[in-house]
Amino acid sequence: MRALGNLIAFLITLPILVVAVSFAISNTDSVTLRLWPLSYEAALPVALLVFVVLVLGFLLGALTAFIGAGKIRSRARSAESKLRQAERDLARVKRENAEASGGTAQTLPGKSGEPPLLAAE
Repeated sequence: MRALGNLIAFLITLPILVVAVSFAISNTDSVTLRLWPLSYEAALPVALLVFVVLVLGFLLGALTAFIGAGKIRSRARSAESKLRQAERDLARVKRENAEASGGTAQTLPGKSGEPPLLAAE
């Protein structure tokens, strides 16, 4: 399954790489950039300028997505904490039940009596 994922990633990355290299080879002219209040000027190839702008846009989008997902991550941590507490409570109740019934633990039909495993374990 992992090999299939690598193949798909390769098939997506290869055309993007071909287009990027083709763009860089085709656009070697220089562009002068000036920042208005300053007297700073920079002469850059068009391909480099476009690449820098795309990378900055990607990073800004990634930061926005990361910040936007903060509430979801917080809710997931809270839910996991509540689940762990519920599992501890269930184990305590089972233990008390076993002690009250004379040492023989009762299990639900079809259940092995083992606590469920969490995805994080």
